[in-house]
Amino acid sequence: MHVVLELDRNLLGFVVVCGCLRETLDGWTALFLVSTAATSVTGFLFHIPSLFCRRMAWAFLSLLVLAIAILARYPLHLAGGWRRITRSLP
Repeated sequence: MHVVLELDRNLLGFVVVCGCLRETLDGWTALFLVSTAATSVTGFLFHIPSLFCRRMAWAFLSLLVLAIAILARYPLHLAGGWRRITRSLP
């Protein structure tokens, strides 16, 4: 399941990046963010409970960045400073 989500996330990321060069793809972007979060969450199923490793640290960091991206994109609608950041991208 985790590997399938990883492959799905990569495909969705490619679609979103290519689409963002032309227009905003709201549905694809949402699907990419959800599948990326699901990949990070399912990664926690494969750890030793008493061991905190680099993989888990990256998963926590990924989820933190995803939470910020989802907050900026949906509840805040890329307003204010978030809009300036996205307009500076190619």
